Amino acid sequence: MKTLVELARDLCWLRRGPQDLPYSPLLGMLLFGAAVILDLVLVGVLRPDQVRFPRTLLDDVLMVGLPCLALTIAGKGERIWQTVGAISLVSIVFALLFAPILLVPTVAVGATPTGIQLMAGWLWLALLSWHLMVTGHILRHALEVPMTIGVMLALGFFVANVMIDIALFPATP
Repeated sequence: MKTLVELARDLCWLRRGPQDLPYSPLLGMLLFGAAVILDLVLVGVLRPDQVRFPRTLLDDVLMVGLPCLALTIAGKGERIWQTVGAISLVSIVFALLFAPILLVPTVAVGATPTGIQLMAGWLWLALLSWHLMVTGHILRHALEVPMTIGVMLALGFFVANVMIDIALFPATP
């Protein structure tokens, strides 16, 4: 457990990459399962007024599915489980970091945000940027591309995820 915590820390500080995880389909599946369960629990506890379970499941599948597709296309399928493990581990860390922000009530359309809502919005943007940077770092190592390409892929996957969400769940806030 201590090793996973240290690895998560080092991934988030861009000190290590997915290659530092052992090749283990079981570990990749367990980390992905833990990320999904945590996301579902957080959404259920922090946003119980909104039905987000299907959307959360889809987001998590896309979170690892799009990088797996990129690895397969690049002919680096042997790296899938380490990449799934790294992305899932980082997702767990960022879910915990984003959790306090979800406690702040959202701003109603047309309303003026409070100071706390503004601060939460800026913090959300900073955490999202950091998460995209870390995901780009993981993709850089997994695909053997420059950091810029890894971050662009992470951003592209994020945009694709949002677009798919909007297409499939247009009425869900």
